Amino acid sequence: MDEASLLSLKRYSTSVKLKKWLVKLQEVAEAGAATLTDFPRPGEVTMVFVTDRLAKWKTAEIAWAARHETGHARHRAITRKGSRKQRRALRKALQEAFDSRSSRLPKAFHKSPAEFFAEGTDWYHRNWLTRGMLKRRAPQLHAILDSKAKVLSLMESDISALEEDGIVLLYDGPEGFAATWEGTDEILFSLNLGDGQEGETIRPDGTIETHGGKCERFGGITISRPILKVWTPEEAEPYKAFLRSKGVTLPHVMS
Repeated sequence: MDEASLLSLKRYSTSVKLKKWLVKLQEVAEAGAATLTDFPRPGEVTMVFVTDRLAKWKTAEIAWAARHETGHARHRAITRKGSRKQRRALRKALQEAFDSRSSRLPKAFHKSPAEFFAEGTDWYHRNWLTRGMLKRRAPQLHAILDSKAKVLSLMESDISALEEDGIVLLYDGPEGFAATWEGTDEILFSLNLGDGQEGETIRPDGTIETHGGKCERFGGITISRPILKVWTPEEAEPYKAFLRSKGVTLPHVMS
């Protein structure tokens, strides 16, 4: 829908004042995409893509937002389907996957099980590089997302050698990792240089993009929306300098 149509959506509950509801819808519009859980009725999930906002995004950014929000929608759906025993088992499996995740994954994976699942969905479906690193760093989540595995499987998948997946590990140490994939000019990385786990993708033009999300409760609705950040050259340089110091060749210049 376009922004005007979004802002015309009726309030979920009369307990939420119209002014506050419009402010929240404006935040959703500015995000460009969002998943509204328990809207318009309890138990329902509505995915919103604001066309006039997304028109300003790059194709890859729109695809990322769609994958991220699809992850939220699927997370909500599969934790509500089946018997109570099945739902409890899957929630337990997701919590265990979240608890056992690698500390070296980017910070978007560490916010909550829901964000962990949403970002994992993006990594699983984005390309072989992100899927391979997800398989290595969060094997339980990879097993849950794997279409060839049973949805309720609680077993970790076998981790094959990265080289078999075409992944080239450029750096793997206590600070984190950096990797690329045969045939791509992008570098996927996650590093902690003292300010927490940061990073994600160095693009061919040298820019660095970080993907993530925000989840909140509002008037009985759970609202999740994607967050995209493009690093400034000043923010990017310490991470590029660190990788260069480890012998990683960066054939990129910051535009």
